Amino acid sequence: MAPELLPNQTGILVIDYQTRLAGAMPETVFNQSVTNTSHLLTLAQRLALPVVVTEQYPQGLGATVDSLQGLIPRPFAKTTFDALADPIIFEAV
Repeated sequence: MAPELLPNQTGILVIDYQTRLAGAMPETVFNQSVTNTSHLLTLAQRLALPVVVTEQYPQGLGATVDSLQGLIPRPFAKTTFDALADPIIFEAV
């Protein structure tokens, strides 16, 4: 049996859903991933779960895709590949 998810111990980490990074994936795969993430973020809002969002070098790669904008808090900019290598993001998580 899978462990129970407890609201006070559960959160969502959304990493680098940026338009310019989408080109590295087949379009249908990226679109389905964005749709799934949108559903997950909507559920997180309904359950009042914390959400942390990152953007890899947003000055060069742009912002999070438009379709997720209304569902996310202000993203954390990062320049490391590993989101948790950034102490500010690590602390937020």
